[in-house]
Amino acid sequence: MNIINALWEKRNFNMDTYEILLDKKDLKFFDETYKKIKEQNFKKAYVLIKIPVGNIEVVHKLEDEGFRFLETQLYLQDHFEPVDAEREMYERNLRTEDIKTVVVDKDKNEWEKIISMITPGMFDNDRVSLDPKLGKDIACLRYQNWCRDLFKKHNTVMYLTKYKEEICGFGINEMDSNTGIVDGIIGGFFEKYKNIGIGVSWIHKSSKLKTAVSSNNLSALKIHQHCGRVIYKERYVLRKIYK
Repeated sequence: MNIINALWEKRNFNMDTYEILLDKKDLKFFDETYKKIKEQNFKKAYVLIKIPVGNIEVVHKLEDEGFRFLETQLYLQDHFEPVDAEREMYERNLRTEDIKTVVVDKDKNEWEKIISMITPGMFDNDRVSLDPKLGKDIACLRYQNWCRDLFKKHNTVMYLTKYKEEICGFGINEMDSNTGIVDGIIGGFFEKYKNIGIGVSWIHKSSKLKTAVSSNNLSALKIHQHCGRVIYKERYVLRKIYK
């Protein structure tokens, strides 16, 4: 069991925040594990717990203790060649020449221009956005602050997706210089351009990438599957707000 004091979330949630990561061994002796969790001082805190999938009994025990299920996190990595992107775009009446990807200069003001475009309705499938105790406004602030934190890392890149020269989406990747693997941390389309099929333009860009999506965001999962990625790990995510 690993308990993380998520200090970076306090500015977003306005309360102490902790993330608890459990493995299969912790679930096998769950009564003992939960005893250790109850010994923690989580007063007036937001506590997120992530567990390997498949043990519904543990999920029910956590729900009995006031935890609420939010999502299943699906971790993906490249596995096979992506499908034909141009064919997919043609079927959606999109032209490849209308869609471009450009890299944003690693300049604070340039990044901030894009960050300011994030609205409460953009990441509406996010677990924070869907949580009735938090909501879209907090999710929006969280993503904006997350992007600002990523700017401070030397190995991060922000890119834009443009449709007919208009900015329709953005993403931030982090490169592992040792393995060459790209971690797709954040990506999405602005509200005006959601659900019109532009996401298929990402298909041909598969290149040693790993990422994670929520079970609440099936459209993103389908795009990654088209990109040749498969799920290699899954976790249930639950949360409790302590009084």
